[in-house]
Amino acid sequence: MLQILESLAHKNILILGFAREGVSTLKFLRKIFPKKVIGIADVLPESQLSSAARELLAQEQHFVKTYFGSTYLSQLSDYDVIFKASGIPPSMPELQQSQKQDARVLSNVSLFFDLCPGTIIGVTGTKGKSTTSALIASVLSRGQSDVRLAGNIGIPPLESLQGATRKTLFVLELSSFYLAGLEKSPHVAVVQNIVSEHGDYHGSFQAYIKAKSKIVRYQTTQDIVIFNADFSLPLQIALQSSAQKFSFSFTSSQAHCFVEDEFFVWNHNGKKERIFPCRTMSLLGKFNRYNVMPAIVLGKLFGVTNHDIADAVSHFQPLKHRLNFVADIQEIDFYDDSLSTVPEAAIAALETFAGRDIVLLAGGFDRGQDYTQLAEKIMELHVKALVLFPTTGERLWECVQRIGSGLQKSLPAHVFVSNMQETVTQAIVFAERGDVVLLSPAAPSFGMFRNYTDRGMQFQEAVKILKKV
Repeated sequence: MLQILESLAHKNILILGFAREGVSTLKFLRKIFPKKVIGIADVLPESQLSSAARELLAQEQHFVKTYFGSTYLSQLSDYDVIFKASGIPPSMPELQQSQKQDARVLSNVSLFFDLCPGTIIGVTGTKGKSTTSALIASVLSRGQSDVRLAGNIGIPPLESLQGATRKTLFVLELSSFYLAGLEKSPHVAVVQNIVSEHGDYHGSFQAYIKAKSKIVRYQTTQDIVIFNADFSLPLQIALQSSAQKFSFSFTSSQAHCFVEDEFFVWNHNGKKERIFPCRTMSLLGKFNRYNVMPAIVLGKLFGVTNHDIADAVSHFQPLKHRLNFVADIQEIDFYDDSLSTVPEAAIAALETFAGRDIVLLAGGFDRGQDYTQLAEKIMELHVKALVLFPTTGERLWECVQRIGSGLQKSLPAHVFVSNMQETVTQAIVFAERGDVVLLSPAAPSFGMFRNYTDRGMQFQEAVKILKKV
């Protein structure tokens, strides 16, 4: 650890990207190098940075050199080490040019991997990463004294290192952005299903899969990989690993964890053991069983009792904007699933309410995703109305029309909207007592909203206003 930090002592260091991750990196480096001048660069003007970032810059004014706005990349060649925020594509030409000139490109998470004294449990997949990570941390906390949750779930990894020991268990949510720049793998890798996403960042689906695969690429025979055996890509990734393999499945009784007669079953060393009934889950939707099963596997491997595993899962509360109940207005239930940024997530949300009439609020930023299967599900479940955001709302409606025409079925009502208040107002026009109004966009939020959190909060606020009327 000391050698790694000493290697940075006499280098010119730049932090590229100064949002939460960059702020965390500066705070960490400042503890190591109290007087070192560190460069800070961000595409935003300083006035548009977060209040936390601006306050830190004010404190650091004598020990930072800043580059903001349109010229933020102008001095990249002056720096030997660049700590890149995960959201900045590694394919950026200026960054690649710096690497050709022997600059090292590091990150908050790569330095964490270099310095971490404990056991790292990394979780990836396209959807379900956050819930899976939080469930694992919740279960392991029942049997271990020092379990820390970090990563994409909202806590930059370096912030979790303080006071850690060899006995500390770190549960990290690892997006493809985090994984792309890593040259180490976690001791335990958890791989959920992978579908097409972030093509604008990686350039292709194959590049996205390659980034995801780094979660196992550097594992050894002493490590563990836990994977979803019901889909081909998690299996393909697991087979690249030298680690011990543990699978989970809805359907295969050969998996190490599976569902049988509505019980979660642990299958290890020739013995099958029922852990607890699925009905004790606090989370909505059968898809959440996939998020529970890795926590069961790790609970068993780390010696947590069945009672404590079941108790942790039954008391687990859904994370924000992940199929959260918002309100009941005139016996109409409103749910916020704003984190649904791919069609597969919206399909899973719709299936949760099968048998009820649904008003679906969908659409958003266009990443070129295929909406055929979502349109088929909309027709299959008799979704009664669609309230559609630009720009993918138009494409989704075209798919629904095509599928409906082929099935010779009547189409759901639909309307196109331009803001969230209008969205909720239109939804209540279509909904009746007993219905579900579901925000599950099946698309990213960019354009109309800052991010999925902003989209979800605007939905909740609009529902609250409606409830007061």
